[in-house]
Parts: sequence; C-alpha cells; structure tokens
Amino acid sequence: MAVQQTPQGPVIDHLEGKASFLELKGQGSLHEGGIQARADLNKLVAELGRLIDWGETRLAGTLESNIRWKQEAGRDWTANAELGVTNFEAAAPGIAPWKEPQLRLTANVRGDVNGGQIEQVKAAQLVVEASADRLDAELTAPVQKPSPASFWPVKFTLR
Repeated sequence: MAVQQTPQGPVIDHLEGKASFLELKGQGSLHEGGIQARADLNKLVAELGRLIDWGETRLAGTLESNIRWKQEAGRDWTANAELGVTNFEAAAPGIAPWKEPQLRLTANVRGDVNGGQIEQVKAAQLVVEASADRLDAELTAPVQKPSPASFWPVKFTLR
C-alpha cells in the first residue's frame, strides 16, 4: 500500500491486498478513486478457525464489492458502493439461520468537500435486497461536518 498526505487530502497511490480469502485493489484521492474487493467467506471462516472456535456459528458465501467516489465541479462529492454476496449463510446459537442465494447492498452518498474534508452530507440512500425483501434507508436532512458523533436523521422502509 502506498498512501500519502497532500494539501488536498490523502492520496492512495496503490492499494493491493491478497490473502487466501481476499483480493483487494484500489487507488485514488478524495477527488476521485475506487476500491474493489472479492472475498470468500468460507475461506475466511476456515482461516479464523485456526485462531478461534466458531462453535455452532456459521458464515458462508462469496462477496464482491465496488466502491467509487468522485468530486464533481466545485465542492460536490459523490460516493457509490455496490456489494453482493452469493450463497450467503449466517447462523449462530440463539438466532434464526439466514440463507440467501443472492444478497445485494447498494449505497449512494452526495455531499460537499472543502479543504480535503467532507463538510456536509446532503443526501444518502442505502438499499439492501434479499429475495423478495427490501430495506430502504434514506437520509431525511443534511448532516453538517459528519463525524461518528453526528446525528443522522434516517427514514427506513421495509418491503
């Protein structure tokens, strides 16, 4: 990985990660960039199983994701993410097992950037689709100077 801090913000010159269960590639700056990942959750569980006892907990599937961001003209900034999991399985004691042939998540964010920092998130939407079920989450008002402590007003719709 090669990352540098510039007056315009951080720049990822080259990001590449490989493991028996993961391939990760990316590059970019706050102005424009992207990260792609592929993971085999079955292999991840097997690798982690060397360190921890999963007991009755199961996690399986193949994950592919693509995250892109770009600063448009002026201060406008957008980010889009797509994530899909094929043959997803999750099970643990005390909870109902979850199996999906195809699980899909998409997210879109639009905001303002100034001086290499996100000043405001103007709009955001998250969609999770599994079989005939769908969860929509939408930001109902802008968030100024977003941080982990920020209040995020969100409306949820489940179909």
